[in-house]
Amino acid sequence: MDHFKSHLRRVRTSTLLSLILLITLFMPRSTFADLKATAGIGVPVPVRFGLEVPLLDQFDGAVELGYGPYPSISTFSINSGAVEARVHYYPGWGPLYFGTGLGYQLFRIGTTLDLGSLAPTEGPSNATFNFQFLYVALGFGCRWNLSEALTLGFDLGVQIPLANWGSLSLPSKDVVEQDLANASSNALGYLSNLILPRVNLIKIGYAF
Repeated sequence: MDHFKSHLRRVRTSTLLSLILLITLFMPRSTFADLKATAGIGVPVPVRFGLEVPLLDQFDGAVELGYGPYPSISTFSINSGAVEARVHYYPGWGPLYFGTGLGYQLFRIGTTLDLGSLAPTEGPSNATFNFQFLYVALGFGCRWNLSEALTLGFDLGVQIPLANWGSLSLPSKDVVEQDLANASSNALGYLSNLILPRVNLIKIGYAF
């Protein structure tokens, strides 16, 4: 399992770096002066920050980082994060654009589990559920120019998993708890394989 996770981490890193390198190679050097910073609010990652830059005619490229803790519910705490490289195409239909990209997504859910008499010690154990996946993003959006520097828009789409894995982390090395963690890996991997919406309800951009 550790070898498999290590392999996926290498695939994830090389895939994202390759796409960012391709965007950079095709980027006219004069466009570095046209960098645009963006910030969005949406799901499944609550907050995203990014940089956009023009590429070829009717295309631009973007790199985004997302992070956000969700409000805690009872004994549950949820955190999420994402890294994504995207390309947008503007067909000339007003503010409409289409986009696609590659990304990495992480959900981390912390809670407590009480295994009762099966546990080596009495009382609940802290547990962390991890959902991770590489995905392709497909979608569309609109962007309006409020001024020469400021833009406002939104985008809607889906995240389609390419590779995924899940795990349950427990602090104890007890056999029973580790068997539970191993048995949960398949179920968590299945949940990581779900197609998720990718939405920026509000996306603000500012050109330097």
